[in-house]
Amino acid sequence: TPILEKGDNEFIMGVEISKKSSLKRTLTAYSVDNYLTVVAKKRTLQTTIYGVAGALIFFNFCMFLLYRKSYLVYYIIYSSATLFILMVGSWHIPLYDVRLWNFALFLSSTASVMLSVTGLQIRDVMPKVASFLSGSCIALTLIYLAVAVLPLPSELLYFSGLTICAIAVLAALIRMMQGYVPAFFFALGWSILIAGFALNYLSSFTDE
Repeated sequence: TPILEKGDNEFIMGVEISKKSSLKRTLTAYSVDNYLTVVAKKRTLQTTIYGVAGALIFFNFCMFLLYRKSYLVYYIIYSSATLFILMVGSWHIPLYDVRLWNFALFLSSTASVMLSVTGLQIRDVMPKVASFLSGSCIALTLIYLAVAVLPLPSELLYFSGLTICAIAVLAALIRMMQGYVPAFFFALGWSILIAGFALNYLSSFTDE
């Protein structure tokens, strides 16, 4: 929560907390005018991103009601879980229990892989790859349960999910080289997502 301090030079301190093994706090001082400008720009961008994501989720839900395609269900689950991760990671909604974070990671990873299997028709063209990806989802489920029950770090689930998603990206690239046009958009979206998560995680090790 911003803290307003009044004096000869009125200013506002904004506090941001980054997720790490231990919490890290970054303090930034703004003049009143600069603070209001920064907040307005951030809120406009955030509202746009969340609004577009919500609209896409609702659109695909309507498409599922019309066509009853399984890949639309996977897309809805994947997008909803990823949106939750983004909002928690940006501290726009509170995380009351780390188990919710782990569950969202699990849903996002497994749904994205199953989306590639069904949406890219990998099961028909590359049955061995499809079987491997399906088996990876089972393995990720076991890892999720192990992290939930045993004193294991959440990073195990995090990196396992990224690895499986990276394999799904590779499968999309293969389908793209085979001439399947939708695979290009799958590979592009997956690559941006993985790069964003990786940079977000690595940034927690840097001191500002």
